[in-house]
Amino acid sequence: MTRPGPTVAAATANPLHRDLIEVALREQGVDLVDTASSLAGLLRCCAERSPQVVVSDSNLGSESLQAGLPVILAGGARVLVFCADASTEGLVEVLLGGASGYLLLRDSGPAQLAEAVRSVAQGDAALHPGVAASILEQWRALQDRGGSEPAAKRLTLTPREQEVLDAMVEGLGNKAMAIRMGVAAKTVEQHKARIFDKLGVNTQAQAVSVALRNGLVEPPVERPPVQPDGSRHLRSPDRGEGANPDPPTGAR
Repeated sequence: MTRPGPTVAAATANPLHRDLIEVALREQGVDLVDTASSLAGLLRCCAERSPQVVVSDSNLGSESLQAGLPVILAGGARVLVFCADASTEGLVEVLLGGASGYLLLRDSGPAQLAEAVRSVAQGDAALHPGVAASILEQWRALQDRGGSEPAAKRLTLTPREQEVLDAMVEGLGNKAMAIRMGVAAKTVEQHKARIFDKLGVNTQAQAVSVALRNGLVEPPVERPPVQPDGSRHLRSPDRGEGANPDPPTGAR
């Protein structure tokens, strides 16, 4: 039996991808309240339906999702970017703009998409391993240009806050962090709130981006995303190397 999910609005200019997202979410028991093909349509949907999570392509036709992020976030929705290709141009800007996750459609089946939606709805981050690698490349570029602040100017974090921040970079959710640290989930939330305040951010994805840009944490190692139980896997065993990298299916 699938777990009930948060209310979701999906947006992409590609009709096929929109249908595939719709089928994937509904197959997993996630409540898809509306779909849109343009930024204007998505903003209208958010105003009328108040979804908890928005699943959207980074570009909606000739319009950029980033332009609508302030309005979407102000309405209380969290944003999961779900792109059809591996191009991550403007990735850091989207995450700093408030998006809580970034997945690639070709590598994420229905179960992975639904789990990412639930994680984002709970305030956690959901990043594709390739996205973590892209952030690493940009972090290295900033290092080469001297873009990171000197150690003396870095923010002061307590040992526990540093431990939580390191776990955020790994993609762990609150429950997995609590298990690792041997504390209550509420304690983890308190640490995260103080970290967000010190970094001047509102989401875990933003915190990771800012921390990497300023050298507060080690860059992430490319690996499959962390699952709610603390394990890691990108796809089911029957979808290993060589499997058909198609978008989520289930319409047949």
